[in-house]
Amino acid sequence: MRKLVLFLFVIFPTAMFSQEGGEDLNLFDENLKEIPESVYQKKDIQLLELSFNDLTEIPDEIAELSSLRNLNASYNKINRLSPKIGELKNLEGLELCKNELKNIPLELRKLKNLKAVVLCSNKLTKVPAFIGYLCEIEYVYLQNNEIREFNIDLSKHKRLWHLDISGNELDEFPMTILNASRLAYLIVDANIVNDNIRQLVKEKLPNCDLIEK
Repeated sequence: MRKLVLFLFVIFPTAMFSQEGGEDLNLFDENLKEIPESVYQKKDIQLLELSFNDLTEIPDEIAELSSLRNLNASYNKINRLSPKIGELKNLEGLELCKNELKNIPLELRKLKNLKAVVLCSNKLTKVPAFIGYLCEIEYVYLQNNEIREFNIDLSKHKRLWHLDISGNELDEFPMTILNASRLAYLIVDANIVNDNIRQLVKEKLPNCDLIEK
């Protein structure tokens, strides 16, 4: 039985990321400083597992993996993402938890098939703007960053189901979240919630479970 650690498969339903006819490449915990050149020759890769290495960037060459549907590069030291990630038209899951990212390229707005993005435990100070363009996204994990402002309009995000913004530096509850009508799980810090907010969530998002941390 092969050892393949896939955090996306832990967090999200496996059916979401079916790999029918594709290839998985597992480079988990290989002490990599950079992605090996040989990886970019494997054009049929659909799932690339790069977590628990010493990577500092996702380079331009990533765009050569045009069949890629899931990329997990969590638990690295990544501080730069190539804007060419936006060329991965088939990408459905992107996990970059526990890195050193301060900015996310706006070019990721072209990832129209993206269903899940995990950016928890980085150094983000605001919600990445590209999320505002991805109206089909379902899961957004932004917890444990340094986010001070949430200025993304979610009124067109009719599929957004799970949003976690806990462990940030928000001073008030982002009212734009109330426009995400299908939201089922909203996780926030308790200090930005009061009785008025709880009532608004109940009225505007009747099917939403508000979880206060």
